[in-house]
Amino acid sequence: MTTYNERRDQLVLNSSIMVQVLLGNTPGDLEFVQLKPRPASAETWEALGAQWHVRGLRHAGSIGLVDGAPQLVLREPLGTNQVEALAVAFAAYIGCLVKSAMTSHNFAAEIERAEVAELERMYAMPSDYRHVN
Repeated sequence: MTTYNERRDQLVLNSSIMVQVLLGNTPGDLEFVQLKPRPASAETWEALGAQWHVRGLRHAGSIGLVDGAPQLVLREPLGTNQVEALAVAFAAYIGCLVKSAMTSHNFAAEIERAEVAELERMYAMPSDYRHVN
């Protein structure tokens, strides 16, 4: 049986877009923290850190877009309604990313920048992670 970390690492390697899923204590309280194509800024993490205990945030898993299909790796068991809510929220998130990129008048440059950043990230990894069969 593979661990959560192993499944998450595989999702990192295979996904073109990926977010970390944070859930709060209140029903419906969720945050997506972008990991790919561009990791969230230090300011984003700092802002979340200030809310962490107040909202009772916890890392519940990760969602990535792999070959155009969403894949979910959970750190904790979630109910069917929670998983469906995550799917709907992730679809809306992807829609916002695409709309933002297409209206920025710099879509091709953004794609190129994301591809270069991904290659740099992969080459910075230890060699045993890069050679996945």
